[in-house]
Amino acid sequence: MTTPLRFAIGIITYRRDDMFLRLIGELATSATTRLSVVVVDNNPVDQLRASCEHLTESSLVDVDVLWDGENHGVAAGRNLILDKADTDIVVFLDDDARVLDLAAMLSLTASAMADVTVAACAFNIVSQHGEHRRHEIPHADKSVDMTKDFETYLLVGAGHAVRRDTTRELGAYPAEFGLYGVEETDLAFRMINAGFRICYLAGVNVVHERTPGGRMDRKHEAWLLYVNRCKLAVKWFSAPYVASNVMIWSGHYLRETRDLAGLWRGSRAILQSRELRTAPFNATFYKRVKAMNGRIVY
Repeated sequence: MTTPLRFAIGIITYRRDDMFLRLIGELATSATTRLSVVVVDNNPVDQLRASCEHLTESSLVDVDVLWDGENHGVAAGRNLILDKADTDIVVFLDDDARVLDLAAMLSLTASAMADVTVAACAFNIVSQHGEHRRHEIPHADKSVDMTKDFETYLLVGAGHAVRRDTTRELGAYPAEFGLYGVEETDLAFRMINAGFRICYLAGVNVVHERTPGGRMDRKHEAWLLYVNRCKLAVKWFSAPYVASNVMIWSGHYLRETRDLAGLWRGSRAILQSRELRTAPFNATFYKRVKAMNGRIVY
């Protein structure tokens, strides 16, 4: 008899207390089996623990809040959750997300990840108006049919599941990317390069409200996106893909911000990331992405 996969839900929260506590409350009222929730509280004050305990005290949800007064950002925060969780699968949700059907999320993810070659699952993420944002479609082809399951090579931060041991063996989320930016893409690419699969699950519906609280300003967010996309290319890609990514993302940043000083500062950070280049991706990686009609330059 196959042992059921054990799940934990991981949430990083920062300056979105109301949204976060709403999510905890909804998980508590929806859980029909024992469920572990691991929270990294990036706020400067330990102010959420008591509310979490109150919301879950009569439920099947066990909440473990990790707080030390530091803002660990996204990648390092997720790695703390991976270290703390004692489960097979960790589902990561943004603190301003809502799960429409918790039982469906757990059962569909368990079914997909019963196949040991599946290292991660991407979810069907929509806005509070029911629309798919382009950057939250886990494929470069934004016309892909989101009502059907498909195999992909991307994950979206607002809602996805990973196999915990596999993720840690592959190096987990890249903490060198700082507070924010394409950490789940870096992990997804490493999964594909290692021969694992990623499944998009149309039936796992997550509403992501993307509230402004707790978010950095758009210019700094654009800078981190530019730098980290280029760092990712420098770490893993062959020379032609490194060059094309640097050109495209440098141009994108300049068009968005007109910030020449930021471009220069970013180029220095990208050059320094050459020391991270240890084992570039193999030819199979590019073939697998191409077979999924994907692309790594966009």
